[in-house]
Amino acid sequence: MAEHSTSSRQVGQKQWREKFLAEISDSEMKKSPYFNVLLSDKYSKLIERVEDAEKSEKRIPSQQRRLKRFSVLIIGEVKKIIAQMEGNIKYYLQGDELYDVIDVAHVAVRHGGRDKMLAET
Repeated sequence: MAEHSTSSRQVGQKQWREKFLAEISDSEMKKSPYFNVLLSDKYSKLIERVEDAEKSEKRIPSQQRRLKRFSVLIIGEVKKIIAQMEGNIKYYLQGDELYDVIDVAHVAVRHGGRDKMLAET
């Protein structure tokens, strides 16, 4: 019985993930004012721009603004964009990573609400 519920949960998770990613992609296409999504190509371009700004000796204003806001953190072979701030590290995620992170936090707090998930992450 437990095996059946695990496989049905995986199927449900896959369907929810696909629906979530479709909504994210759709909102990005419509340029929703509610949130900004970094899909894989935009995320990669932002990493390149931040790295170029870090290497640049004479920075233009857009590079200066970018460096005040972002930094690139390298973990093994993976480059991640983080918020440039003191204290805890805040990661920017690619759109296709969002569902997995939200799902892990949701399960970790035993299906708790938004405030419990924020406390967990």
